[in-house]
Amino acid sequence: MTKKTKATGLIAGLILTTALGSGLALAGSELRLETRIRGPRQAAGPMDGKVTFRNRLDEARRQFSVEVERGRAGEMFDVMISGVVVGTVMIDRSGIGELDYDDTADADDNDLPFPRNFPELDGGEVVQVGPLTGTLQLK
Repeated sequence: MTKKTKATGLIAGLILTTALGSGLALAGSELRLETRIRGPRQAAGPMDGKVTFRNRLDEARRQFSVEVERGRAGEMFDVMISGVVVGTVMIDRSGIGELDYDDTADADDNDLPFPRNFPELDGGEVVQVGPLTGTLQLK
């Protein structure tokens, strides 16, 4: 192995280590993070939910989705990421609440544009929706 080959391998290893250490997904050009959010038992059963974040780098498109199940109708919960309130979920009559952000949101769907204070995500962020919490992980 030549010095040039060793140096090239070392540089490639450093780039890979840096990318993985920062939480970037290297499969394709998409970063996908998910977590289940769980909390205390409610009268209708254990309220829980799911949070998903996708960043499609090749399309310059982000999507963020929160879904809460088995909540009490009419309840409203702040959605916080690492202590920053980024929105609100309201539970409907069927016990479900949703919040969807999309960079391509328009009047024809239920998605909303991202708020200005939405933080950069790369994994490890704590998401809290009312009494429910979870930590975003690479998927």
